[in-house]
Amino acid sequence: MRKIIKTNFGMEVIFAQETWMTASFLEIGTGKETEYKTAPFDITYYIEDGMARFTLNGRDYEFGTGKTVTIRKGTKYRIKTMSVSKLIKITNYIYKDRDFTQV
Repeated sequence: MRKIIKTNFGMEVIFAQETWMTASFLEIGTGKETEYKTAPFDITYYIEDGMARFTLNGRDYEFGTGKTVTIRKGTKYRIKTMSVSKLIKITNYIYKDRDFTQV
């Protein structure tokens, strides 16, 4: 499964999608930023290359290549880049009542 989504900040390529998670590559151009939104699920970003500023609930944090950022469900966030950045995004649809041993 591979789905390419062009965005105002660059591009997102979804490469895995299950009922419990979605995984994608993000490429964000220099000085571009994502929309400010509230995380509907836990989301983990791995910064594969570049520098990015994450605004989490109004506070700014800068992360570079090799860092991992987890955004918890309900957090308001935005990502802005200082250079072209490549990130891996994993959206976790956690089902607390689901027994994954029976899958």
